[in-house]
Amino acid sequence: MNSRILTCVLLLLAQNIYAQKYPALTVGENQTKTLPAGINNFSKIDIHSNGTLIIEPHSSDWCILNCTGDVNIHGTIKYSDFKSGRESHTTVAPDGTKLEYTFKEDNQGGSGGNGGNSGSGKYTGAGGKGVHGSGDLGGGGGGGGRYNPADSIPKRATKGADATGSMGGKMKTAGTEGSGGNGAVRDSFGNGGLLYIYCGGNFNGSSGSISAKGKEGANGASGANQTMKKGEDGPGAGGGGGGAPGGEGGVIKIKLVGTGDLFPALMVNGGAGGKGGSGGVGSFGDASNGKPGENGKPGANGQVSVMH
Repeated sequence: MNSRILTCVLLLLAQNIYAQKYPALTVGENQTKTLPAGINNFSKIDIHSNGTLIIEPHSSDWCILNCTGDVNIHGTIKYSDFKSGRESHTTVAPDGTKLEYTFKEDNQGGSGGNGGNSGSGKYTGAGGKGVHGSGDLGGGGGGGGRYNPADSIPKRATKGADATGSMGGKMKTAGTEGSGGNGAVRDSFGNGGLLYIYCGGNFNGSSGSISAKGKEGANGASGANQTMKKGEDGPGAGGGGGGAPGGEGGVIKIKLVGTGDLFPALMVNGGAGGKGGSGGVGSFGDASNGKPGENGKPGANGQVSVMH
């Protein structure tokens, strides 16, 4: 036998043995299966219409679907709730491809709203100031301004408590009326996942989808209403807390060895920022109402690539 032919035969046999040592992955119609992050080896992948493959949430590693044969994605693959943080995630796939990605997370939380004023004239105490949002936090809302009641000597009004970080300013009286709302915190598992698919055979993703979206940020807390006293000397209400920043979109990489030009929808959108909390309602008109917190900023979109 010609040595070149013999080499080709041995190579085909080796490829066949290599493919057969891994199980096939099938997700049937209306079925849901879950896989861990890390390396997952298969001889064939079939995800049927309305079938869903979920990569285990609360992960911090690349998920590698290493398939020696055909890949058919007519249902959905989801990889979300990935660990937040700005560290680099690096690994090497079985085919030798180096995978590396660092989330930027350069979006910020929304600022907290100022507290409402107390009184409407002679005995007006300014509301406390809300705090600007930061990289991981929505700012707290300011506390409402207060007044000393008529039987105090002397009668006077005082400024509301300023927020501190994501903590709303507290009303300087007993209870929580008029306190600022707390800002929301970036989700510790809010980013989209990191997914690599190696297809050694033919690839068909018609009518399917792969999602590595970032999560929406949490909403800021509303400022507390103020009902302690009605009239022109009434105390002010709390400002709303800022919304949290949205999670960042993840990464989807597909490497094709065989043929394939029908791809699923590839979604790596960043999550919307959380909504700012509403301002509380004060005891006398608009001036005593707390200001609403600002919305958090959306997360950046991730990356998609197809390699041949």
